[in-house]
Amino acid sequence: MLQIPTDVEDDLLFKRDERSELEVLQKGQRAFNVIVADDNTGDTDSIQEAINMLPANGGSVFIKAGIYPLLSTITINKANVQLIGSGYGSKITTSLDIPMISAIGYSHLIVDSLFLYGSGAGKTLNNGLYISSSNRSVVMNCYFENIGNNSIYFYQSTDCIARENEISGCYLGILISATATNCIIINNYVHSGSTGIHLLSSNNNFILNNICSGLTAGDGINLTSADNILIVGNICQSNNSDGIQIDNSDNCIIFNNICKSNSSKGIYLHNAVGAPNEDIIVNNICLLNTAAQIDITNGTDIKLSHNITE
Repeated sequence: MLQIPTDVEDDLLFKRDERSELEVLQKGQRAFNVIVADDNTGDTDSIQEAINMLPANGGSVFIKAGIYPLLSTITINKANVQLIGSGYGSKITTSLDIPMISAIGYSHLIVDSLFLYGSGAGKTLNNGLYISSSNRSVVMNCYFENIGNNSIYFYQSTDCIARENEISGCYLGILISATATNCIIINNYVHSGSTGIHLLSSNNNFILNNICSGLTAGDGINLTSADNILIVGNICQSNNSDGIQIDNSDNCIIFNNICKSNSSKGIYLHNAVGAPNEDIIVNNICLLNTAAQIDITNGTDIKLSHNITE
């Protein structure tokens, strides 16, 4: 199983890398292959063209502060690509029902310090970042707003990381599905959308130190047929459904989370009748949830101890 890197464990919650363009360019830590600017001060004003300009073995693209409207999906067409912005000022937008950035089959992608603003409710193809069969990819320090479907979507990808992202007013914050494994979801803030973090048919993943709050329809964290998941140190509060829901997922550890003031249940674990769960629910704080603090329906060999429910 994937070992959590020491530098990830020691990070403070939401310790963001707020860098100015000048600082990024002067650090000399990265030699940017291509610079994108919407004011004619870079190599191109097109992010797609910048990616196409990279050598076959990949490289880095710096996207200066500006607004970059999309009429088609930005397609990652080689491995080892880095897309690096200057934070909230590097804004990529679309009004169309399209994925905004897509990587299919190209690993070692890094997306850092960008702002993706999507096309809004009802746009079911409007994923912010769709990462499929692209292993060891990292999404960090990014902002997502108004995304019509999934803000960050890891599909059949292993050893990926989503860290220190803020996701606001989007349909679904982070989705991991279809046997995506050994992924780390850490220090993200998902709020004011529909659902927070969802793992579907994906085993051996880590959900650490995230905040999921004010979600209008779904759960803060939801596991569906996802086994061997570590859920530690998360805050799920004021959501319109459950704080954490574990559905037909075995051998999961739910430890040291806070589930408070959710409209349904704090932690809800349910399974098919007679099926084993063998989940561990320990040291959680579940308070002021409307329907129940901790509710276990079916399942066997559940270890439940040292939780605060009143």
